[in-house]
Amino acid sequence: MAKFEIVDKTNNIAFLTLEKHKRLELSDLELQGFIRWGKDNLYINFLLDLYQQDPDHAAIVNSKASYLWGKGLKAVNVEQEEIAKQFLASFNPYESANQWGKKVGLDAEFVDGFFVNVITDLLGKPLHYYHLPIANCRLNKEGDILHFCNDWEKQYQNPITQYRLYTPGSKGSYFIPFKFYKPTKNKISSLYPDPSYKACLQDICSDTEISNFNYNFIANGFTAGTIVTFFNGEPDAETKKKIKEKVIDNFTGTDNAGTTIINYVDKDGKAAEVTAINVNDLDKKFEVSAKRSLQKKLTGHRITNPQLFGIRQEGTTF
Repeated sequence: MAKFEIVDKTNNIAFLTLEKHKRLELSDLELQGFIRWGKDNLYINFLLDLYQQDPDHAAIVNSKASYLWGKGLKAVNVEQEEIAKQFLASFNPYESANQWGKKVGLDAEFVDGFFVNVITDLLGKPLHYYHLPIANCRLNKEGDILHFCNDWEKQYQNPITQYRLYTPGSKGSYFIPFKFYKPTKNKISSLYPDPSYKACLQDICSDTEISNFNYNFIANGFTAGTIVTFFNGEPDAETKKKIKEKVIDNFTGTDNAGTTIINYVDKDGKAAEVTAINVNDLDKKFEVSAKRSLQKKLTGHRITNPQLFGIRQEGTTF
């Protein structure tokens, strides 16, 4: 996403720059009883955005989840087949075990973990299991209390439900966490599950940004880079702000394809001038970058045969 960053008063230049890649940072400071998942508590939303925006990445995650659960669960012992069918058909009042399993399987491939809500009977025996969407869950520092919110971006408009960690014999509604082990620098870093493809996140980001650039490059009237020069001297701060908003809103869109530099100089009476900054062989640079990113994504996902995941590489056929 682009944002207006600084105004260079010395040279009378205003810059529009791109935000930096988001990295996961956890603090051991509990706020409102839970540890924030990232600085803004929305790191999982960042991962969801990448999943929804990168078709190769989404195809790999979806396919791995499908392969993980396969055709579902069934009894190995024929004599217990009927009992197993009844159990699997009534995993909870709203879905079968195989429907439930596809959800937790997708979370497991998406971020290497999932959370389950278990409800017991009056004797403390597990009665029903529910999938808790991973993006709606936050944990306290000790990891034994789960905070569930329907929308953490609008936290104060949505109630938060708490679940305690399930222990055998407990009666009521609890949660069970499932996480794959990964080496971490400290205990707090292992609190939330981490995607197995974390090493290639920057490459996934690169690919989505290239797609976004290409879209805006076509949709917007500007080229890869533009200098807009106004020859009426330097205006006051409020006027600069209005000019910047007009340029962005009317010409570059929300995500501008390239950087726009707004320049103010003293030449009274002359109309504004728009100069394109040419980038040589931009299409070839993008092609090389896209190929590199795809290879990195395949490596990060531990994929040796892309065709199994609906991804065709150059030189291969289905």
